[in-house]
Amino acid sequence: MGGRVEVLACSEYKLTGTCTVISASSKTLPNIKTGPVRSVVVRVSGRPPVCVPDATKVAVWDYQRFFGHCQVFSQGAYSYSTEPLKAGSLQVGEEARAKLCKGSLFESPCRDFRPGSYATWSHEGGGRQVRGIEARPDSVSLACQPGDFQVSLYEYANYVGRCRTFGDSHYERNDYSADETWGWAGHKLHSLWVGSRVHCHLAWEDEQGRTQYRYYHSEMAEGLPEFDLDHPPSLTVYQPRAREEEEPRQEEPENEDEHSRTVWLAGHVPWEGPLWWDGRFPSIGDSDGTLTRVANPRNSVWLGFLKAGHGSDDCNDADAYVRLEAGDTMTGSQMREAFGSEQPELPITFVACSGADAEAGAGGELRAPALPLNISYVEPR
Repeated sequence: MGGRVEVLACSEYKLTGTCTVISASSKTLPNIKTGPVRSVVVRVSGRPPVCVPDATKVAVWDYQRFFGHCQVFSQGAYSYSTEPLKAGSLQVGEEARAKLCKGSLFESPCRDFRPGSYATWSHEGGGRQVRGIEARPDSVSLACQPGDFQVSLYEYANYVGRCRTFGDSHYERNDYSADETWGWAGHKLHSLWVGSRVHCHLAWEDEQGRTQYRYYHSEMAEGLPEFDLDHPPSLTVYQPRAREEEEPRQEEPENEDEHSRTVWLAGHVPWEGPLWWDGRFPSIGDSDGTLTRVANPRNSVWLGFLKAGHGSDDCNDADAYVRLEAGDTMTGSQMREAFGSEQPELPITFVACSGADAEAGAGGELRAPALPLNISYVEPR
């Protein structure tokens, strides 16, 4: 091998299993203790490291032994709900702590890391995929982490700064006025964290004095609306009905190259016109994959996917959308009619009308603020 090349050789495919670094002086790829080499990645040695976290930050690499792409995380919490983050190795600043979790809402299993370098690690029971990362100063817990029945509002992005937590498991619904939620006058509200057992919505008046709603379901959300200080939002936290708490049915993909996900469509209550729901997959970033299956897991709510050239104002026109009944899976012709292809390219935005069971209640809030959609997709190898 060339004099400036290092190779990470691993016993399993996709750079997993037992890995070892082979130096430039090696002539061959030796067997690893657990068996033959099944995957390798190459890097140039002697270069300064790309990711060097300062004392209060955390750096994470795709692969073991600090190989592959890396990124540095400042203080805060980071959720990867659509696709897990590769985290084969990490370095924690001397004044920082890190937590890596399999769940996007920081569900266990989780691993805590003190300052230092970790060339390899794994969750209890194995695996290094991460959907939640927390970086914080040493000996300081991230503030306002909500319980299952709570919602937290944060002053800044990445769930840091001044914050408040709302919600009580003893009540199916908790309403908080704008005066109660706006605890830091003069600052913006930039992130929101919803517990796993509740839904919530923010309500505020726009410049025309009309009430606007935004709905959230068991998620971590950033990029919230830029609320005007004269019209701060009120908050409602509520427990969904029993049938809405059930996990949507997720069928196994037909082949090993397919991936399955549940996309939550967020509800909208316009000032005038019919209700509608939308959601994007992937929710953040791009994908080179193609959509192969769309299914409606609800047992009582139909979904109507708007055809090209139609908008949410057309939800009262049955010819404007492709109707998918509760519990059904889209046929190839339905996919083509709704999305222009039987296997449309990702990313994709779903815009749908829905049935009476999902309509707005008397107070303007949606009875079903988020509707699940089961999808399957394939990505190029």
